Parts: sequence; structure tokens; C-alpha cells
Amino acid sequence: LLIEAIRGRDYVLVGAAARTAMEMPGPEITRAIADELAKLPADKQILMTLTLGVRRDPAALPALFALARKGEVAARIAAIRALPEIGDGAAVPVLLSLLADPEAKAAQTALSAVAGPTVDTHLIKMLAEGDAKTRLLAIDMLTQRRAVAAVPALVKAAADADEAVRVAAIKALGEMAAGDQFAALVGLLVKAKTPAEIRAAESALSALCTREAQPASGKIVIRKALYGDLPNGKKADVTKKVAAMVKRGALSIDASNANFGDPVHGIAKSMTIEFTVNGVTQTKSCRESDSITLDAGVTPPAFIDA
Repeated sequence: LLIEAIRGRDYVLVGAAARTAMEMPGPEITRAIADELAKLPADKQILMTLTLGVRRDPAALPALFALARKGEVAARIAAIRALPEIGDGAAVPVLLSLLADPEAKAAQTALSAVAGPTVDTHLIKMLAEGDAKTRLLAIDMLTQRRAVAAVPALVKAAADADEAVRVAAIKALGEMAAGDQFAALVGLLVKAKTPAEIRAAESALSALCTREAQPASGKIVIRKALYGDLPNGKKADVTKKVAAMVKRGALSIDASNANFGDPVHGIAKSMTIEFTVNGVTQTKSCRESDSITLDAGVTPPAFIDA
């Protein structure tokens, strides 16, 4: 009855069959739909592909692999998107093989979403063996996946013969490197060959310093506070008001008209506060209705030594 409804022309019944198939347990349901998939028109293929993704049954993978490789574009993309839902490492080689196809973007997104270390292993191999375009793609996907296991490979790629690969690898390290890679990043900055590499290494080092900063507590001094149409529009100097709030014990300042009036009526405002905590200077900004927490971070001594 389920397959009969899927084959029929009554789309109310087709939709009911899809909903029923999402809820019915048992591998025989998966196999029945998977066997039917290639025979259906594209609109039904898309609906049944979604159904198979919801079922998360690996038995559907062969049919989804076949549709992902060949079929109408919309149906292929639907099949590609369903593969991470099933979450099986067997999908990785198929998705990798599609990276050169017109549907490469969908395959790249799907690869980023597949759980487990299998994808990272394949991407690290791509980074070591592919051409420059492939290496750049591998770096992009490793960054999307926050694949910290790839950090040693990214350090190596930062010395690549291709400048674009070097810059991309350094930027990726800025997002994923941990404290024990700080000295290596300093080395990359010292050895940087082009302005783009220098900028990327500076940004990576700055990001890592911020990420690994140790909290500093102590006396808070408000140096400057502005509220209004920042940076170049009308604004109010609210330094004294913020300092008074801090003196009363506030450690978080809400950017609101209730606190500071309305210096620019009808415009979404911003707030910027420059302050020090035990001599450590910070500048923080936020939009109206958000808040700024008055704390600071100190660079770890090991970073300073490096």
C-alpha cells in the first residue's frame, strides 16, 4: 500500500506515504523505498530522499549514492544533502568524488556535516596530495569542520609552494591552533614571504592570544565611554555615567536609552567603552540592547617568551 501510494498521482497520498514511511520502523521499509527511488520522477525522488534521510538507515545508501551521481540536479542535491543525515563514513568517498561536479558546493557542505573522523582523515590526505585548488578546498572544509587533528598538516601546508595555500593554511591555524602551536605561528610570521602572509600570520597570532588569554581581575578604570550613532554619527560621552555605575559595583553595562538617554532618535545605536583592569587596557563595543562585560585577559607568559 505504501509503494502504491508513492507511485500514484494523488499527491495527498504521496505526502501521507512519506510521513508514514518516516515513522514506520523496520529495514524492509527502507529497502522498499530505496528500490523505488530510481523509478520515480524528480519531485517524488526529492520527497523520498528526504524520507530516507529522516529514517537514518544505512540500507538506503546505495540508492542515494546512485541518485547523487546521476539524475536531475534538484534530485541529486537532495540525495547529497541526505547523506550526512545517515551519518555513515561510507558516504565520504562518494562525496569526495563529487567535488569536481557542478554540485560540488552541495557535496562540500555535506562533507562538512558528516560526523566522525573519517572525513578529516580523507581531507588531510587531500591536503597532502592534491593540486593547489584541491589543497585550498581541503583547508576550507577542515576549517568548517573545526578539525583540530589537522593542525600539524596545516602547519606543514603553511610552507606550501603556492602562496594562496600558505595564506589559507595560516588563516586556518588562526582559528584552530592551540597554545602549543604559538611558537610555530611566530616562526611563520618571521619567515613570511609576502604581505598577504604577514597579515594572515599577524591575525592568527592575535586570535590565538585572545583565545588563550588568562582572565585578569582587579580595579576597573573607565577611560572613555560613548553611546550613539557610532563611529561617525551623533553620540554622547557617557564616561562619567559608566564610571559611576562601575563604582556602584556593576561589571556589565547595558547599552540602552534607559541608562544613557537617546542622543540619536530613531536610529539603532552602539556603545564603545575603553577601560583598564589592573592596567590592562581593553576596548569593547556592542549594539543597542546588548551589554558589555568589563573584564580583561592577559597573554600567557609562554607566548610572551616566544
